[in-house]
Amino acid sequence: MANDRLADLRVRFSASAATLSLLLSGLAPDDWSRVCTAEGWPVALEGLHVALGYRRQRGFLEDAFVRGRPARFDWDETHELNALIAGRRRPNAHFVMRFLEDEAAKTRQRLEQFATADLERPTIDYEGRTLTLDQFIRGFLIGHVDGHTRSIRAALGR
Repeated sequence: MANDRLADLRVRFSASAATLSLLLSGLAPDDWSRVCTAEGWPVALEGLHVALGYRRQRGFLEDAFVRGRPARFDWDETHELNALIAGRRRPNAHFVMRFLEDEAAKTRQRLEQFATADLERPTIDYEGRTLTLDQFIRGFLIGHVDGHTRSIRAALGR
């Protein structure tokens, strides 16, 4: 049963990443500059943010599984990073798509390295709670992508 849970989480992550990529790959050039109201960012920055999120989230996994201690999530640090992203000029669509695909693939590869027993390991300290790998994959990986996909859909009126 637990093996099925790990496999399910991998499939769900891949499906989330694929849904976002498919949505973005079909955009017209003007669509990339539509503003996502929840974040106040154009779609291009929203996609860049997700790709950078994949990279940062793999860093959290490194803290927990290579360095041996749960990563520490800090909202102030996150807001600072997001402000840096928002301050950039709009990246071009080709770059965003390539970066998003590359970072999603690296994250999928990292998820393949986990064993069933890892699902219950402490992975990240978040708002006074320590989340397991299972919770991290559901919230930080899948939840992050799905949330931004909804925001982009809303900006596009879809």
